[in-house]
Amino acid sequence: IHGPDALRALAEGFLRPADNAMPAPCDTITLTLEIFSGTSEYPETILRKMHDSVAYWRKFIPEDGIRLDELCRIGMGRNHLPFAE
Repeated sequence: IHGPDALRALAEGFLRPADNAMPAPCDTITLTLEIFSGTSEYPETILRKMHDSVAYWRKFIPEDGIRLDELCRIGMGRNHLPFAE
């Protein structure tokens, strides 16, 4: 997953006009990490992968609880990659 593209797609989806044939947009999106590991992986390997995933996403989401519109305003976190207008 390319973090900026995923966040940009979420933002663009929320900017689209509501479609009356679809349910109302949700008020909250919670992004969580889903960890995939093999049954033969050592716990240390799994923990390292988890740490690497958190470090990756922190480049784009600098703190927990930040709103998507705020990420857009600040340019998607520390990398300052602006969302497309």
